Amino acid sequence: NSQFILQSSSSAFASAIVNTFSGTNDLIYDRWLNDSPNNDLISSPVGGVAFSAVATNSQNENRFFINSSGTGNYFFGPFNNSTGLYETYTTPADDAIVLTTAKGYRAATIAGNANTVRFTGTVLVAATDIDITDGGAGSLNEWNLIGNPYPSYLNFGTFFTANSGEFHLDNVAVYGWNGTGYTVWNGANSSGKLAPGQGFFVRTKDGVTGNVDFTTAMRTTGNTNDFVAKSANTNKALAKINLSNTTKAYSTNIYFIENQTRGLDFGYDAGAFSGTADGIYTNLVENNTGLALAIQSLSYNDFNDVVVPVAINSEAGVELTISLDAASLTIPSDTYVYLKDNLLNTKTLLNDVDYVFTPDTKLSGAGRFFIEFSSKEAALATDDYTVNEMLIYSNQKSIIIKGILKTDVSARVFDIQGRMVLEQKLNSSNTTNVISANALNTGIYMIQLAGKIQKVIIK
Repeated sequence: NSQFILQSSSSAFASAIVNTFSGTNDLIYDRWLNDSPNNDLISSPVGGVAFSAVATNSQNENRFFINSSGTGNYFFGPFNNSTGLYETYTTPADDAIVLTTAKGYRAATIAGNANTVRFTGTVLVAATDIDITDGGAGSLNEWNLIGNPYPSYLNFGTFFTANSGEFHLDNVAVYGWNGTGYTVWNGANSSGKLAPGQGFFVRTKDGVTGNVDFTTAMRTTGNTNDFVAKSANTNKALAKINLSNTTKAYSTNIYFIENQTRGLDFGYDAGAFSGTADGIYTNLVENNTGLALAIQSLSYNDFNDVVVPVAINSEAGVELTISLDAASLTIPSDTYVYLKDNLLNTKTLLNDVDYVFTPDTKLSGAGRFFIEFSSKEAALATDDYTVNEMLIYSNQKSIIIKGILKTDVSARVFDIQGRMVLEQKLNSSNTTNVISANALNTGIYMIQLAGKIQKVIIK
């Protein structure tokens, strides 16, 4: 009867793998959509759909959120990486716009009425692709909102393997909106599944137009929610660290995976979404360049002995809680997870208690907090000089030194012949000290800070 209808809910999505399809028939997908003021990132699970057909569909009547100050202005539209803003479509001006296959859109239903919205059209039965572009100047110019074009789940591992080479080296991952922040998937989530009609962000390389492929071999069945990771990999463990205040919650993931390292691992370490401001992140344990990571993957056995730099961005005077996410924790039960606050000189066992504090000044970046994983129980208070936890890296013609210094000390810079070429006294009252390297030639240098020696590259 030309009425093949696929349903979805807030927790599961119907999935149809179609290999042949007659253009005279339509497939109907009722796609679950979050309600305003929240929103969803979605893509059309069917093809050939004009915006007017979605906006005026009788099934969607009184479901889409419409801006009360703009007649016919729908909370529905793509992301424009030239302006760094979402667009919103308006009827009748945008009625003729056909939703692009594999393109992502932001959308929401009316407040208090999260519901499905109906998409009626043809079924994609072949491979397709979509360009990802650099939109020009701005912090979000390289980000592209794309989406699953099939009315079926996608095997994320297959998709990621095929396309990860197209992504920016700092953000080899996909970023899906979960209602309060971005859920980040990379090689650590190879067993995950992308839901039908799921939209997500990816970042292209600097100044490059990339191409993301979707193939029929990626299609699979499933019954999961949006961006809920599952894994059967026995050589993988997760410690999720949460940060919350009275109104918002954030998290960062630290994975322990066989064959990964403490440096940058392509496809397994993922930088934070560029549009993110407040929140919690980590920095690389080794070869740190100051990159804020949403996901950091370490060697599988590193949960026995490793210290991970933590970066927090938050306003002053706001009570914050740092906690270990017990629900998702898969590291061994006998692993001790400590939060070190080098400003207050404290160490908190997160296995037993959350760390609650109110910063006197605005928090920005790393240097104060560290997460220590250990197979041994440690003393909870320490007066140790923490120079080994100082973060030292280069940023073009500057050398950045972050962390809590107990006393004023000097940093010495040596060239590869071992000659000291620069010395600067650091101010212990600053959590960030910057050494100008304008007088240095490009090349490799060694920075000595008390007993710590760090290699940096001046470009």
